[in-house]
Parts: sequence; structure tokens; C-alpha cells
Amino acid sequence: MLVFYRSIERLAFKGSVSPLRVLSWVKRFFCQTCLSFLLLGAFLGGHAKAEIIVSHEAAQEKGYARIILDFEQLPKYESQVDDTILVFRFSKAIQLNFSQLVEKLPNYLAVARVDPDGKAFRLAFVDNFKVNIMEAGKKIFIDVLGRDWKGMPPNLPQDVVRALAERAAQIEAENLERERQL
Repeated sequence: MLVFYRSIERLAFKGSVSPLRVLSWVKRFFCQTCLSFLLLGAFLGGHAKAEIIVSHEAAQEKGYARIILDFEQLPKYESQVDDTILVFRFSKAIQLNFSQLVEKLPNYLAVARVDPDGKAFRLAFVDNFKVNIMEAGKKIFIDVLGRDWKGMPPNLPQDVVRALAERAAQIEAENLERERQL
């Protein structure tokens, strides 16, 4: 930047450019630099706020593995299983760190990754497993059922069922209160 000002000073002192024109260049340079920083800050700040934060837990149970995704706000999503790959696509970008998921479930997962745009993630299984997906509140439960799994898939944990029942009762009470006020 100092080089820029010195070169303008030389032009102005040689008399080839008027001092007003030099001032106009300096003003334009300063405004463009400020605008660039403002736009960059708006882009980066807006991008970070657009991502939905997701935490996860994973555990191997008897005959299956369970991955629990806990969303701060559950977006619309689609899931698809093709051979040994499970793909989740979301309507909004998510922030999810799968760095240790494969280490926690080495008998089930080969690779876990989030797409660069944050709108999808993929789980590659080590074998052709059955997959059961359940949604409960702001959580998604992904059960990877072993090859020898027979019968119904595992139930939701009792504390989750209890919390859903309490929330349903609370919503019903609120609706009854609203109806009474009308």
C-alpha cells in the first residue's frame, strides 16, 4: 500500500497528473478496499450462521450399531441407501464433525464424510447391512443392523419416548388453553 502512495506522489510531483486526480484515485482505492472487506465479512458471517449445528453419538449394541444425530433445528431431509452407502441430503447446510465416528464403529463403518457444501453426508458400510432410520423430535436415530438380525428393529430409548410423550401432552394442554380462551 505504501508503494501505491509513493508511486502516486511521484506522478503528482512530476506534473503529469493533477493533485485532484491523485486524490480521486486514492479515494477510489480506499472505497474499493473497504467495500471488499465489508462484502467478505458479510459473506463469511452469513455463511457461518446458515449452518445448522449437529452433534452425534455412536455406540455398538448387541447385534447392531446406533448413531444418534442431535440437531439444533431439524431441517427437511431425504435418506437413501444404495448397496453399502447411506446418503442423507438436507434442505439446509449442516455443521457435523464425523472425525471419530469410524473409530467408534469399526465393525460397521468404513468411511463417514460430510459433503463440502454441508448439505449432505455419506456413510460407507463395511458390509451390506440393513439400515433403520427413526426420527424423534430434533434427533435422527440410525440403526445399522447386523447381517444376522432377525425381527423388529430396536426401539427408541425409553428416555426419548418419555420426553416425546411429555412434549405431546404439553402441546395438547396449550391447544386446550387456546380453545378455552376463544
